[in-house]
Amino acid sequence: MPFFSRRQPPAPAGLDDASWLAAGYRHFDEHQGRYTGPPERLVDGGDRALAAGDLAAALFMYARAIDRMQTNYGSNSTSGREFSEGDLVIFDRYRSALEDVLGGHPNAPVATDAHNYNARYTAGMMHSIAMRAAESGVEPRPYEERIDAVCALADI
Repeated sequence: MPFFSRRQPPAPAGLDDASWLAAGYRHFDEHQGRYTGPPERLVDGGDRALAAGDLAAALFMYARAIDRMQTNYGSNSTSGREFSEGDLVIFDRYRSALEDVLGGHPNAPVATDAHNYNARYTAGMMHSIAMRAAESGVEPRPYEERIDAVCALADI
């Protein structure tokens, strides 16, 4: 099965917003293991999902990239990752996908769905990264601005 393909429809037409989001999560779950390594690999997966028209899977890929960033910045991490503008790009991709999801599927339960990568959980990971940035002497405000935008979009 290709990584993400326009030949595979992301979700059957006619699904309600919650079912559409769940179908996207299943597609994400099928493909995420192919994007191991740094968070940017998951962003690549999200970009591929987006190009294939699978917006929900892209949203979850970007959230998983944030999860991997949080792991990389963990207290006992040996990843060697340093805070950079690249972090903000990943935050922005997530925010943009979230905005697009809600624009097309306003009743998608993005803040509270039962999946690991709902907006509330992802915003919490983003906050943890911002705190680590501040502890490392990096200005946290650019991170916090993006967290505020995600929280406002998802009404959390």
